[in-house]
Amino acid sequence: MGISERKEREKERRRQEIISAAEHVFFRNGFEKTTMEMIAEQAELSKATLYLYFKSKEELYFAIHLRGEAILLEMMENAVNRAPSTEEKILSLLKTIADFKKRYPDYFEVIEYFHINRALLKSGFEKIEESFKRERKNLKRWSDLIEQGKREGLVREDLDPVKSIIVIWLQFTGFLQRFYLICDELKSEFGVEEDELLEEAYKLIMNGILRRE
Repeated sequence: MGISERKEREKERRRQEIISAAEHVFFRNGFEKTTMEMIAEQAELSKATLYLYFKSKEELYFAIHLRGEAILLEMMENAVNRAPSTEEKILSLLKTIADFKKRYPDYFEVIEYFHINRALLKSGFEKIEESFKRERKNLKRWSDLIEQGKREGLVREDLDPVKSIIVIWLQFTGFLQRFYLICDELKSEFGVEEDELLEEAYKLIMNGILRRE
C-alpha cells in the first residue's frame, strides 16, 4: 500500500469516526440544538480539525442521512427479493418502511428532514450524487412493480407509476411520523393496537392500487 493510499484510508477512517460521534450528538439533542462545538467535543477533536472534514453541521447531518438511506434501501431490496408475487412485493415495501421507522427512528427522522428541506441539497454536499442515484433506484424499483402489476392485470390501469409512488411515499411516511407520536394515546382512547392500525393502513393503500372486480 502506497503512502497516498494509506493517507486516504486514514482520512476516511477519521471521517467515519466523526460521523459516528455526530450521530450520538444529533440523536440525543436533535438537529436544531446541536452545534459543531458539541460534535467536536464528542469526537475529541478541535473545532478547526472538524471543519477540515465537514463544512457545516448540515453537511454532517447529510452524511448521517446517507448511512440511514443505505440501510433502508438494503432492507427494501431484501424484502422484495423474498416476496414471491408482485402484490406481496409492493406490500413488502410498505411494511419495510414501517419496520425501518420502528427499528431506526433516528435515521428515519434524518431522511425525512432532507425530504422536507430539499433546498439544502443544492449546497453541493459530498456524495450528493450518490444519494440522488439511490433515490432514483428506489423510485424505479417501486414504479417497475406498478408496471409489472399492470401487465399482470393486478394493478389499476389508470395509475401513473411514478406519480402514484410519490403520493404513496409521502402519504405513508407522513402517517408513520404522526402515528408513532400518538400511538399510545390512540390505544388508551380507542383501544387501537399498533399492529392493527398498521394493517389498516396497508389495506387502504393496497386497495387504492389494486384492481377490484
